[in-house]
Amino acid sequence: MHSLKYLFISVALFAFTTSLLLADEASESTGDEQDEIEEVVVKPVLSNVSYSANVSSYELLSHATDVLNLFPSLAFDNSIGQIRSRGAEANHLGIQVDGYDIGDPVSEFNFATMSCVGIASIQFNPTPASGAIAGVLNLRSTIEPVRSLILGGGSAGNLMQFSLGLENHSLALSNRHWNGVDVRNDGDVDSLQHLVFHYHFRAHNQWESTIRYGQSIQEYDPGVANIEQSLVGITGTILNRIVVRASSSINRAVWEESFTANSYGSRTKLGVLIPLSDFFSIDTTKTYDVNKSFVRGQAVRKPINTSIVNFIYQQSISALSWVGSIRMTDSSQDSAIFSTNFHTFWNLPSFLLDDVDVRLFVEIDDKTVSFPSMIDRYGWGQAWLPNPQVKPELGSGIDIGFKLSAPAGHVQLTRFHHRLRDKISFGRNVSENVDYGRNRGVEILWNWGWTTRLSSQLSYSYLDSETRQSKVHAYVRTQRRPSNILTGVVDFTTNYSQTVVQSRWVDKSIDACWRGCETLDPHLLVNFTYMRQIGQRVSASAQVYNVFDESYALVYGYNTPGRMFTLSLQLNFE
Repeated sequence: MHSLKYLFISVALFAFTTSLLLADEASESTGDEQDEIEEVVVKPVLSNVSYSANVSSYELLSHATDVLNLFPSLAFDNSIGQIRSRGAEANHLGIQVDGYDIGDPVSEFNFATMSCVGIASIQFNPTPASGAIAGVLNLRSTIEPVRSLILGGGSAGNLMQFSLGLENHSLALSNRHWNGVDVRNDGDVDSLQHLVFHYHFRAHNQWESTIRYGQSIQEYDPGVANIEQSLVGITGTILNRIVVRASSSINRAVWEESFTANSYGSRTKLGVLIPLSDFFSIDTTKTYDVNKSFVRGQAVRKPINTSIVNFIYQQSISALSWVGSIRMTDSSQDSAIFSTNFHTFWNLPSFLLDDVDVRLFVEIDDKTVSFPSMIDRYGWGQAWLPNPQVKPELGSGIDIGFKLSAPAGHVQLTRFHHRLRDKISFGRNVSENVDYGRNRGVEILWNWGWTTRLSSQLSYSYLDSETRQSKVHAYVRTQRRPSNILTGVVDFTTNYSQTVVQSRWVDKSIDACWRGCETLDPHLLVNFTYMRQIGQRVSASAQVYNVFDESYALVYGYNTPGRMFTLSLQLNFE
């Protein structure tokens, strides 16, 4: 373990040193020379089904879930941070920072430990083509040269955050502490403390690197979780054509409950993208995961080697564009698996107005591979720590929709149909994951700017989630997922102030069925933010979470915190 720690530190120092050297070289170049540098020839093709949300300066709580509330395809399960995408299980959702994997290979990602410090936007691709069968959330670093100090306090937590932005570098350091509330009325307060360091470098659109470290202490019934997350990644372009990616992430968790369970997961990844012609390219990736656990006095270790070779073909003819790929995934857990992906979009001629664009898109994915948890975090079934017979999980799906774009905004509608093959059986224990799942639904997004000051966004998701035990059984609709989620945002901005109202309505659902099913109440969550500029360097903001003080049940008998507020000041330096 010490050798891995030293390796991680060495790679981080290498990435940081390389960033400084490249920055010095960039500063010596003239503006004309910078304009002549070619950008990367082959770039990742974003799915037409992807969504994004900006992390504004008023997001002083700096918590990822505050921003993720805007995505109606995401359902929040419980107070320790599980998120399910389009009805899939929590451990099927991939998590990235600047395209580098930071998702915990040990178990489903704990979003209570995730912070938006140093983050400018969040991109959400819910399709299997993203690289995970339930989609990928990618947190993108800020590149703005902002130099500021933020101080905030209130019932929603105390925050101190320092940001330093230069021409090619951005650095952020944050410390947040929330005293918590007694959400179960049993005298046990649920609190959360974050310490986050984030550094990002970018030069000439050809080299970039990210270094991130986060530590959190999360108190909840009936224990405490101490979690550390580390990431270092670097991406560069060689010969203006070949893209090289390298990253290493470490997740370490200590759970102090009725027993102590230690979990450790690391992921080291190396990828090379080589364009073979104007239409063909090959993308190769080598991944090495190590999962460790120490539960009930029993130590286990599970390494996984994975090699991926992806052949990509992309072409555009007039208004029609398409991308197709064939991927081979060879792992230490199974024989080689071949998967395919195809998506196309057609820009229709405008029949309404000259400045209105209409795009039709189709995306088809078959046998996308994902690896489930190897380690039992709680140790309920220590006889299967780890499961040597675990197999990669498979996901297939089709997305069809259209997007209408105008100068004032856009409207998008997507119809999706996804199937999941999720076999995880452990002797006398069977996990909550289903063997076969079928998730169908509709997503609608309406984003519109009414004036230069007033804008609004309305998003809706309908989900029909079904499961069955085997191929011979019929699908049965499950109520473990909310069928309807509606979100909305109203933003009014002037030269000196900004007012934002966010709302999220969630239909009822059922969960925690292994110890008797519990109904999760339908609820409406409304958040309010007001920010005011005071002079040229100082701004103040006020945030109110859960304005109507609505209480609704969550998993395991938890209830949401009531109304909370934060007042803050931001000082900008020249």
